Amino acid sequence: MATYDGTEKRFCRSIHSLESTYFRTKFENELYKFKGNLGIGIISDTDPQPIIINSHLGKYAIVTVAKI
Repeated sequence: MATYDGTEKRFCRSIHSLESTYFRTKFENELYKFKGNLGIGIISDTDPQPIIINSHLGKYAIVTVAKI
């Protein structure tokens, strides 16, 4: 899960394995760190996500799910 705080202009990101417990119990102790009104999250079996990208377009977070 990642959120963007526009006032501080920073991302807050946290990645956890959800193999043995529920989503809420993994992130509940960290919710105070997530500030801002923009966020993205994903439950992925294979990859640690979201990914934070720095590019000439700026800094952003992306997630992806695909099966090839």
